[in-house]
Amino acid sequence: MAEARCAMAEAVIASIVADDVDELSTAVSKTADGDTWRAVLRHELPVDRLIDVGGLLHYDVYAPKLLCFGAAPSLTPWHVAALRGADDALAMFVERLQVPVDYRLPRGGATALQLACFAGHTDTVRLLVDRLSADVSRRDEYETKTLPRAGFKGGGAYFISRY
Repeated sequence: MAEARCAMAEAVIASIVADDVDELSTAVSKTADGDTWRAVLRHELPVDRLIDVGGLLHYDVYAPKLLCFGAAPSLTPWHVAALRGADDALAMFVERLQVPVDYRLPRGGATALQLACFAGHTDTVRLLVDRLSADVSRRDEYETKTLPRAGFKGGGAYFISRY
């Protein structure tokens, strides 16, 4: 079961990286079991595996930075979508699969909102806060609030102006 979940998680990340939300939406529609999809979206994959083995994040500059900082030794498909600014995928995960918008990384505790701020995705921050009602006061395991992460790349400009 774990291998199947891992393979599904890698396939989801590949669709996110390829910006192919239609394929992802079709796959979700074919499987009525929301619990399985929620488990897949929460499945942790080591960042180094995503970079080295699958090459899924080979050109993604944020995942290696997180790995170097020690902030995220592993990522879930949910958090990869936030890092890459995959707004349509994030909205589908929350609205169709009822993935909790404030789901935290098991190690480090970062939320999708914090990672979107870190990566500089203003539109993703707006989506998470305004439409999906992400908790702006949530802290990670290091007690870092969302606001300091907003300054990493300027993507938090919207967030900073609102809060």
